[in-house]
Amino acid sequence: MSGYTGQRSKSDGFLAKRFVLVDVICFISQMAGAGVQVSTSTSLQKIGAKIVLGGLNFQVLTFAFFVDVAWRFHVRLNRNLIVLRVLW
Repeated sequence: MSGYTGQRSKSDGFLAKRFVLVDVICFISQMAGAGVQVSTSTSLQKIGAKIVLGGLNFQVLTFAFFVDVAWRFHVRLNRNLIVLRVLW
């Protein structure tokens, strides 16, 4: 017995599946915006640019959330490893 009593609030892969899903949604929205930009209408090109920027902004926010989750995991893992070293 290692003495680790950490609890998991979600099943395996819950966050990974969500991050992949959001990444795919961002990519599709960027492709859709690029497709709209190909049109000959200037107003549609501007709308397409806004759609692409919206997709990029959403992807940056998602990445920032991912970095935050990874950082918290890293800190908790290191904290528990220090406790395990003392217990052994």
